[in-house]
Amino acid sequence: MSDPALSEAVAYLKEVNRDQRHKLTAEAPTGFLPRRWMKYVTAREKGEPPTVARPYYELALLATLNERLSRATSPSLIPGAGPTSRTT
Repeated sequence: MSDPALSEAVAYLKEVNRDQRHKLTAEAPTGFLPRRWMKYVTAREKGEPPTVARPYYELALLATLNERLSRATSPSLIPGAGPTSRTT
């Protein structure tokens, strides 16, 4: 992975899973998050510290990884790849 923020988020989630923790802390890396995910992943109640919603965090991380992988392996980037290059 070339994006350090994305790598950091994957490592953080691996650590949380290894330690069998259920809640994410406010220290969860969010630098990888696209703007559209921020309102779902992070919440701040008046007078309370910010919280990170684990289901949305995991979903945002997986969606971001999927988008990056899709772009990296796009058939338009691979010479000769595409729907007509298959042999049957």
